[in-house]
Amino acid sequence: MVELVSAAWPKIVFGGGCLLGLVAGLVLLLCFFVLFIPCRYMIKGEWQEGFRGSVKIALGPFTVRRLETGSEADGDTAATAARTGKAAAPEKKALPGKTGAPKKGASPDKTAPSGKKAGAKEGRLWLKVLLRLDREAWGALLALAGKFWAKLRPRVLRIRGSFGCADPYHTGLLAAVAAAVPLPWVHLEPDFSQEGFCGKIFIEGRFFGVTLMALLLKGLLTKPLRTVIRAALK
Repeated sequence: MVELVSAAWPKIVFGGGCLLGLVAGLVLLLCFFVLFIPCRYMIKGEWQEGFRGSVKIALGPFTVRRLETGSEADGDTAATAARTGKAAAPEKKALPGKTGAPKKGASPDKTAPSGKKAGAKEGRLWLKVLLRLDREAWGALLALAGKFWAKLRPRVLRIRGSFGCADPYHTGLLAAVAAAVPLPWVHLEPDFSQEGFCGKIFIEGRFFGVTLMALLLKGLLTKPLRTVIRAALK
């Protein structure tokens, strides 16, 4: 038995090393992909008593998240049902007299208090951080937010539509301000007949994960923020 184990031991070590190397390689490949491959985002739709359109986040050639809202989502559901030949499932309605109240004798959920305690602890930590921010810390935080915006700001931004206020006088004032500050990516016309905003929105941009991580680490390691975080963790 000992001879069999000693003979198979090199193969076991070799197989375990290969498996660990494969896992480490996959983790490094994933980190490289997330940090150095550009992440693109796109928001496209229209605003009329609410946003209706699509929000897409893609990492390289892969779509990480796609969210459809409003009429476009309803259209996609109908198109999918037409292709498959199946009707869309109707929404389930709650029967009268039946509620989600727990039954008598049912044991209460014991995991809820622990979750509330964890959330309260995190809330207290953030409150400590905010209360310890002085003028220098707020300046460093705003500078960090400005650097983040410089890297995250969209490359393409188009807003076209009309706006109006309840008082036509206020609509005229806003139209005068908009004319005095020309923005090439915004085309809005005043509408004196109705209140609200109605138009089309298109936003597209990209960023690199390694750049955001470097900015975050550099900002948190500055002296004002580092002092605040160290004092809050005590």
